[in-house]
Amino acid sequence: MADVRLFLGFRVPLDLAENVLDQLGGVLEGTRVYAPGDLHVTLAFLGAWSGDQIADLKGAVQEELRGLPAPDLHLNGTGAFPDSSSARALWARVEEADGTYGRLEAVVERCRQAARCLGWRPKRGEGRGPLRAHVTVARSGGPAAPLTPGFEVAQPRGAWIAQDVALFESTPDHPEQRYVVHATWPLVVRPG
Repeated sequence: MADVRLFLGFRVPLDLAENVLDQLGGVLEGTRVYAPGDLHVTLAFLGAWSGDQIADLKGAVQEELRGLPAPDLHLNGTGAFPDSSSARALWARVEEADGTYGRLEAVVERCRQAARCLGWRPKRGEGRGPLRAHVTVARSGGPAAPLTPGFEVAQPRGAWIAQDVALFESTPDHPEQRYVVHATWPLVVRPG
């Protein structure tokens, strides 16, 4: 089996994804907007894995995530990578709700730990330090360009409880289904 590009992340509920894209509609003109079903929060980009490693990865992630509480997330602002003057990716910032701080970082660290125990080593700048949680909503239509006027001040609204972690395969050659979910693991939903 050929190597596949994998990452661990949270799916954005479809109704919320559609609502966010509607909220940002006018300021995404001239970009390649993601389909609502492709919106997600990347927790750990794992890179290329062989098919025979995936079963071990699934088992390790299951063990690491057992009993972890689900983070309560909300959108708060927008931004671009690498920066606003040469935007390649446009995103909505994701933050934890008051009273649930630390749950997101715990999930991120456990995801990274599951991969590390199987030999994963993050590339320079990836998987080190705190996560800059975000949902990519669009990519530039060509070479990096300045942001569409209004994007930096857009305030998409929405909240959700990230009830599970998904193992995604990135399939960039299939734009109709950019990401395929291989497995999900539930998190514990706890009030406040």
